[in-house]
Amino acid sequence: MGDATYYPEEGEELDNSILLNWTFVDNESTGVKWVRMQPQAGRFPKGHFVPEVSFGRELIKAGYHPAIFKYTKGATGLARDWKAPGEEGIYDRMTRELKSAINTLEKQGFELTVRGFIWIQGETDADDEQAANDYYHNLKLLINDLRNNVLHTPDLKIILGVDEQHPFVKERPAVTEAQQRLAEEDANIVYISMVGLPKADATHLTPQGLVEHGKRIFEAYTNLFCHLLEEKKEIEKDKKVNNPDLKLLNPDEFHIHRNGIRNSLLKFQREKKGRVAFLGGSITYNGGWRDSICKYLQNRFPETEFEFIAAGIPSMGTTPAAFRLERDVLSGGPVDLLFEEAAVNDATNGRSNQEQISAIEGIVRHVRRENPATDIVIMHFVDPEKMETYRSGQVPDVIQNHEKVAAHYNIPTINLEKEVTERINAGEFTWDDDFKNLYPSPFG
Repeated sequence: MGDATYYPEEGEELDNSILLNWTFVDNESTGVKWVRMQPQAGRFPKGHFVPEVSFGRELIKAGYHPAIFKYTKGATGLARDWKAPGEEGIYDRMTRELKSAINTLEKQGFELTVRGFIWIQGETDADDEQAANDYYHNLKLLINDLRNNVLHTPDLKIILGVDEQHPFVKERPAVTEAQQRLAEEDANIVYISMVGLPKADATHLTPQGLVEHGKRIFEAYTNLFCHLLEEKKEIEKDKKVNNPDLKLLNPDEFHIHRNGIRNSLLKFQREKKGRVAFLGGSITYNGGWRDSICKYLQNRFPETEFEFIAAGIPSMGTTPAAFRLERDVLSGGPVDLLFEEAAVNDATNGRSNQEQISAIEGIVRHVRRENPATDIVIMHFVDPEKMETYRSGQVPDVIQNHEKVAAHYNIPTINLEKEVTERINAGEFTWDDDFKNLYPSPFG
């Protein structure tokens, strides 16, 4: 019932950044071809959509670069239709086409990491006593084969779900219990509920319900990684106990407070309103860290009404930022708190030292002219080239230039570049397995 007449408009500009390969078994398909996120041909004149739209958009906001492989057929049972591996059911067809789709992207030059498998199914199995009772065994068999024999990723993250509101599932909850049991037994599996999502009929969600379902899937995905991150922290504690020579570095060594951000703190506490802006390149545009700060501020000041201004544009450094500041940040009035990120692009765009200094000083003076009490935080994000500069005993020119301005105007800075480099050098984590990219992973 995901009629694309009601295709969600909010965030639609992100769809061009989401790759999609979709198959409605024995019906429509993109084959091995990948397209941009869009409504898919089907029962409605304008096409239809399901949770992959809002899920994909949330991934983009969090800094991922998603390619979503969707394989589906309605009213199918795990035992009857998808079948066990090797029995030539829908599952075997799916795995063959998945490999072909991955191969297509790799031939186009993409580097791929399969990050998760989402399985929303089970209502048909709940209509049959034997299929419901066998569901745990059948689904576990499918997951094990996908992880070990198809994708060769034993710790592949899995999200499971079934419509608990469906009449068949209410009558035979064994399917729900099987999915929940698998999630309890495996730290890399999570179960999500569909309770409370608006229904169009006994079986299907409304378009708004589908949008909300996609957001629930994304939340489950991030919670799964957060859960594993907490486990990683516990492991790091154990490493510290077992290896007394491992010295965890003090974050204060990389955060220069100077005049701090007390003005905005008082504004949020006393006036219960705040305008917070994020100015930068694609690291800021993609979100992730930006979304985390927004959530932190909302949780820290629950009674404060915030306006968040996302002013990141990919590949842009301080020079274009200085020219677009009025339009993209200050057109609605002065801001209380500004986060500025440009160290990566200022270097890669080939700006001279004088250009870098003039541009970032222009931003500071322009913002402070509008509101002398505006707090500013300048951030130096990390990339491998600057890591090597630090390891050679030098400080990257762009960081020296930005720090000159920050020191002159007593602006706090966060030197993520230096901190990540030194923590990796100290053995606390790795670039390849943990931080992964100049667009930080959830860990980063």
